[in-house]
Amino acid sequence: MKIVLIGFAAAGKTETGKIVARKLKRDFVDVDEEITKLSQESVSDLFGKYGEQYFRQLESEVLKKYFEVCNAVISCGGGSALSPLFQDFANNAAVVWLKVTPQTVYKRLGSVVRPLFDGLSLRNLELKMKERNAIYGKYASLIVDTDALEPEEVADEIIKKLYLI
Repeated sequence: MKIVLIGFAAAGKTETGKIVARKLKRDFVDVDEEITKLSQESVSDLFGKYGEQYFRQLESEVLKKYFEVCNAVISCGGGSALSPLFQDFANNAAVVWLKVTPQTVYKRLGSVVRPLFDGLSLRNLELKMKERNAIYGKYASLIVDTDALEPEEVADEIIKKLYLI
């Protein structure tokens, strides 16, 4: 069974995913990193030069590549669950939503450049998250609140809940 991590930017998907993969002795895949390898450009550059639609096309290509993977931990980008292909991608997977509050995202992002979120007020961030949370909730087989936890603790929580340890 593949483990797919979804959630908003700054929820801790990449760091947590690496830890879960290490502890379970599985491969780790970061969708945004795969997009960067495929395009030879950063996520920020892709958004800036070509726009969100082009980025989402590349994201769909990466998701297709990992449809049949069964024994990996896959960290999705914050918008991966928006892809029309995500339903098929998430089949036969444990989809874990790393949930985070807008206040925590705002604090964690600080001055980090993130496409689609640069310069958003806390209120606008809340609205964007509300929209995305409905989608994350649709796919999640497990929800872990990451606000007060370190990535190691989140990873342990995921493993404990998925494997009933």
